[in-house]
Amino acid sequence: MSVRAPAYTAWSLLQACRQLRLPRPSLDLPSEEDVAQIMREVAAEQLKAWPADVDDVDSRLKLLFEATASQRLSSISQTKRRKVQALGVPAASRASPTAQEAQEAQATGEAAFGEELILQNGLRIFLKESDLFEDEILVKGRRWGGLSEFQESGLFSGGISCEAQVNSMCAMMLGICGLPAESMQECLEGRRVDPSPPSMEAYTTSLDASSSPADFEVLLTLLSLLFLKPVSPGAGAAGRLSLVKLGLLAWRLAEDRDPQSKFRRRMQSAITSNHPYTWLPSLWRILRLNFKTASQIFNERASMPREWTLVLVGRLPPRDELLPLLETYLGSIPNGEIGASSQRPEDLEMRQAVTPLEIRFPEASVCEDVHLHMVEPKGSTVLCFPLQMVSVSKAGSAEACSEELRELMRLQLLVRLLETRLVEVLRFQRGQVYSVSVGTDMSLAPPQMGRPRCGTLSISFECDPTESDELVAATREELEGLKAGSTHFSEANVGAALEQDRREFEELIHTNGWWAGTVLDLYFSRCYVAEGEIGQTLSLWWTARQEVLQSYNVDQASEQLRTVLATARSVTVAMRPK
Repeated sequence: MSVRAPAYTAWSLLQACRQLRLPRPSLDLPSEEDVAQIMREVAAEQLKAWPADVDDVDSRLKLLFEATASQRLSSISQTKRRKVQALGVPAASRASPTAQEAQEAQATGEAAFGEELILQNGLRIFLKESDLFEDEILVKGRRWGGLSEFQESGLFSGGISCEAQVNSMCAMMLGICGLPAESMQECLEGRRVDPSPPSMEAYTTSLDASSSPADFEVLLTLLSLLFLKPVSPGAGAAGRLSLVKLGLLAWRLAEDRDPQSKFRRRMQSAITSNHPYTWLPSLWRILRLNFKTASQIFNERASMPREWTLVLVGRLPPRDELLPLLETYLGSIPNGEIGASSQRPEDLEMRQAVTPLEIRFPEASVCEDVHLHMVEPKGSTVLCFPLQMVSVSKAGSAEACSEELRELMRLQLLVRLLETRLVEVLRFQRGQVYSVSVGTDMSLAPPQMGRPRCGTLSISFECDPTESDELVAATREELEGLKAGSTHFSEANVGAALEQDRREFEELIHTNGWWAGTVLDLYFSRCYVAEGEIGQTLSLWWTARQEVLQSYNVDQASEQLRTVLATARSVTVAMRPK
């Protein structure tokens, strides 16, 4: 027994004896008369009004926008408006008319698919009214120029610039729209507004936002402040910059700990021959991060509205209310310094100016195993093949662009057929997997006209790690049989794939997100360069889809499969327990 315990007990008893008093003192509480008197005095006292808030959260964004009056263009109504007709394309409505009814209505001028605006600063906006959801407005935007513009080279550096890769995360932590992250959260509390900063992809920079119709003006205010209030690292203290670095380091370490992330990076490294584009910034590079450069990259992406295209879809306000809002908040944004030209560049010019990534599939077959620590054994396997389109789009040929579009649509149907066939073989016949996924990826193909699209066809499934090699062999055997003709697709297979595509498409066209994404993709498509008008481009896309669905058969599927799998090169990456 320790000596300290009895000593502590004796000391506690001594203190208790010193405080002991007899009799016990009574509590000196006020009587009922005293309480009543106190209440009467309080009621008769003149209380001062609560002082008004110096900083009103509800008007903070409005005041911040009004403070930028000297930076904005004069509010002059120079908007160019044009009705967009898309023959044969149904309206985005709960009770959508048939394609024939839509074509007759638009041919007579009774209905327009949408409206295209070019504001005084060159910003292009497409408006699409829909009643699919009563309380939703989606805003999607894009411009040419992405991560490929920031390639580094050197002995101790390579790949994409660290500042370019993390510029959006840095901006969010430092504060966008002229407000710290905490202040922005206060302003948006209780509002249905979901803004997102521009994010850079391989060749483009995109933004995605949404709001309710009641909070639509707040969303426009945020978009305007995104351009008018550049991110400045000098506005934050050194401690805040250190916290941003800690956040980036935590993200980078999480990428190294996540098994799926490590597997995905190894797969990307294998199919791109370890191209520097797939490299993540090192921990040492993040510690040496230049916040000024990262902020400049972010600000440059959001400084030229004439290079941007926005698509607005949903329950939009009436035009007599919407146009003044767009001209006030978006049309007044200058292109860089005040006085700079607002002439919008040609789409072909901006597309051709993009720096391409020269990524090539390995010349020889590659087979890699990724060994990871696991609680329970789990195997993920990906089998990739090189993919190159036969048709090549040309700037002056609408027919060439249309043929490439049809080939892409037939490829998507072939992917659906392959996925169904492999599910039958690997799951129902062999019973060794739960599902099989087949997909294509052409996001890294150079966007320049006249260059064939290239990418990868990937087949992935999850299984017992000990059965991975066996299932890869079974998959190759099935693909070889389809190429050689020993096994083939049936008319029932093609019919089922077409019916599945129709059902999924009917569900997609009843969402605002699909319309916004499709219209924006078509603005940046090769067909738009050839047609030069979004209505004709959308009509061409819709017509090509209908023709492909009506003419697709077994012979086309078999011929395209032999073209896609013409080479024996492949990449196989399997996840195995360590």
